[in-house]
Amino acid sequence: MPIRAGPEAKPLVGALQPVDDVVEKVCEELRAQAEPLCRGVEDTELPPLRAINHTIPLIDPNRKYPWRPSRCPEAFRAQWAKKRDAYLRSGQWEITLAGNTVPMMLIPKPSKDGGLPDVRTLLDLRERNKNTYKLTSPLTDMEGMLRRMVSKLFRTALDLKSAYEQIRIIPEHVERMSMTTPDGNMVSHVIQIGDCNAPVTYQALMNHLFSPYIGRFMDVYLDDIVIYDDDLDEHAEHVKLVLDILAEEKLYLSKDKLRFIAPELKLLGRVINDKGIRMDTDKVDSVLNWKVPTNRDLLRGFLGSVGYLADDVPGVRIPMGVLSALTGDTVPFRWTFTEQRAFEDVKQLVHGACGHSHVPLTYAPDAQPIWMVTDGSATGISGIVSQGADWKTAKVAAFYSAKLNSAQQNYAVHEIEMLAGIETMLRHQDILQGTKFKWLTDHKGLIHLLNQKNLSGRQARWLEKISSFDFEVIYIAGSENILADALSCMYSDDLGNVVRLRSEYTYHDVALKLGAQHADARKHLILALRPLLSLPDECTIISSSMAHENERRDRRPYLDELIARARADPLTVLAATDGSVPQSNQYQAASAAIIYKGHRELERTRYVSGRVTAPDAELNAISCAVRLAVKQVNCQHIMVFTDSMGSAHRAVDPSVHSGQAFSLSVCRTLQEWFEADDLCRVTFVYVPSALRWDIHGEAHKYVTELKVRVGRRETDNSIDALRSRAAHSVLDSWSSTFQDPTYRGSEFLELQQPDGRPLQPSYLNGGPWLSTFGHSITEFARVCRCITGHAPIGAYYRRFKINEPHGCTCGAALQSRQHILFRCRDRYSVHYPHFLRDIASFMKYNPTAFGFNRDPSGVG
Repeated sequence: MPIRAGPEAKPLVGALQPVDDVVEKVCEELRAQAEPLCRGVEDTELPPLRAINHTIPLIDPNRKYPWRPSRCPEAFRAQWAKKRDAYLRSGQWEITLAGNTVPMMLIPKPSKDGGLPDVRTLLDLRERNKNTYKLTSPLTDMEGMLRRMVSKLFRTALDLKSAYEQIRIIPEHVERMSMTTPDGNMVSHVIQIGDCNAPVTYQALMNHLFSPYIGRFMDVYLDDIVIYDDDLDEHAEHVKLVLDILAEEKLYLSKDKLRFIAPELKLLGRVINDKGIRMDTDKVDSVLNWKVPTNRDLLRGFLGSVGYLADDVPGVRIPMGVLSALTGDTVPFRWTFTEQRAFEDVKQLVHGACGHSHVPLTYAPDAQPIWMVTDGSATGISGIVSQGADWKTAKVAAFYSAKLNSAQQNYAVHEIEMLAGIETMLRHQDILQGTKFKWLTDHKGLIHLLNQKNLSGRQARWLEKISSFDFEVIYIAGSENILADALSCMYSDDLGNVVRLRSEYTYHDVALKLGAQHADARKHLILALRPLLSLPDECTIISSSMAHENERRDRRPYLDELIARARADPLTVLAATDGSVPQSNQYQAASAAIIYKGHRELERTRYVSGRVTAPDAELNAISCAVRLAVKQVNCQHIMVFTDSMGSAHRAVDPSVHSGQAFSLSVCRTLQEWFEADDLCRVTFVYVPSALRWDIHGEAHKYVTELKVRVGRRETDNSIDALRSRAAHSVLDSWSSTFQDPTYRGSEFLELQQPDGRPLQPSYLNGGPWLSTFGHSITEFARVCRCITGHAPIGAYYRRFKINEPHGCTCGAALQSRQHILFRCRDRYSVHYPHFLRDIASFMKYNPTAFGFNRDPSGVG
């Protein structure tokens, strides 16, 4: 009886057992055809040169590697001798006089039959890999490969034996694979384990051999070959076709890993059967039995192993985020109770999810409907893709959850709910695009999403991204949306300063194009821009991680390509900035900025800055460039080329530092610019100063031409001098006014509420004081010092308390603003910081409370 494909075939195959005559007969035929291909190196010859062979492209062919000996443990001497003789006999290895070798390492490999362990040889190619150009070739989409397998009725898996060693090295590069073995120097004509480009060559060869069939009835992921079909006869033909190709190319299989028409396959850390895809229990057991990491490298290994399974474990990224904070090279490795608890939570979450199976979507004409259920909370979003007659009982195909960054947490509720659906669609674009599905949400306003007439720039950009999807929005009650709601709230307990892994944030809301230091740059920007900028992701910093000696040579082509694209964009404004600090103290530091659009120069400016440090001069130049660029017409993208990435970071960091005034100017300018157009963005690009490249070279020339000598210090123009001059100009009138015992007004300091109404003062001992700061006249005097810069002394001091001493409680003769904030030895005591925090807090929430007014009607 033929085994048919179709909806009714699944129950039939579910009843099949490997002993069934039909299936067993097919398996025997396939085993017989595969038998000649199950050969070891001792039974084979040197592999032939094929259409794709391995190359070793060295950066410096003349570089010498440090020599180290290779030793074989005496217990493995017999196994090593057997392997050496087999490889020399087959021609894969050859004794040579070539020098510049790398050492061979002999690693014991446990034997499956319980006998003596085998010996695995690999080379320590770390030094040579550093000197090798890295090649690229795409690997098969693992998730798509597993979905295609589990959706078919018949599945076969093949595994190549010593896969890398079946690929030849081109003759010109054979000497580059010279190695030191326990028995002298040899060269290998085939790839050895440890070569950084070995996976690339192997995957490229597999793609070349099987490209007509990949994705149709087979897939190849490195040395794993899988064949899948719905019809038994077709499956047998396809397996035979694959075996014929392998035989023609003289590629040999591992007999122990042939699995023909297996009801269950273990592949890539997953188990595939008729129920779906689930985690391999062996992998779960290895995680459960993992010892507590004692250093950073062991912790990285643990997180890497768990990260491979993380997509199948809901919520595991939360404790992983705690542990990942210890993996940075600049963070001390301290294992505390918090890390231990997170470590145990990861293991338990992985163990709890080992029985969950994903079921792939079915796209047949009579298939059941596909559901996408989403939800958003104040801190996170989530989505679930499932298929079934009813969304409540549908089988889960995929899920998604992500944390919102600080800017996204300020979105309106309807935008967060909308973002949940958009991110879920784009994350699972490969299974949702091209089919109709129903989007379920507990936010009723999204039902009219596609029919809105008035859209913000952000909403229009989002709708453009999902315009290729075919979906219907359906409202459900929030009380029924349980699972998606739980996933979206996973990050609700995070504090405001918690920064998680990049993989835990949304990807598609704002496109990031960060360079080699993207992780540190993004983290810095999120923390730095949070106080002032609502769109931190609109700022991008493209830095460089190249070695100094290669920087100028390798950076120029990248910069040329980057500026060519920018000049072709009519909405991009280019800015080149540079600062100059002369070595001689006789000249002042200078800053320069030049603005371009396309190849046309729009504006240039330069300033002298006195005696300042180089970072401050660079920061001043960046500040000038940003202020000039935002004024240009039709500008949506500003690209700033600078040789000081530290100053670029400081330019968007409004926290306290030496150049805070310039940073605040940049942040406020960008804030207004971002709010005017949602598509605006800024990019800072690193240009090595010694490169003298293009427009940055012009800015460097422009700033270094300016030579201004340091003149006499104009103390008369200082802020303190101006304040003193203003005070002396009205000193006589103030003295006569304040000495009048009947006067209760103020021409000096007016105190207002945010709505403009005066704050009513109280009077004590003949002097006014502000009730907001308590009942201490001394503290109010300190407020006056902090606000005005000088103490209320002189003829008008009696307004506060004429008999109070002018000195500080620490013993200083004058309690000035500078002394209170920076010099007072008691400023870190319990009283002073608390008091200064009160001042800062009051001024933050009452921004117009302090104003200078000559109106006699003011109160004080």
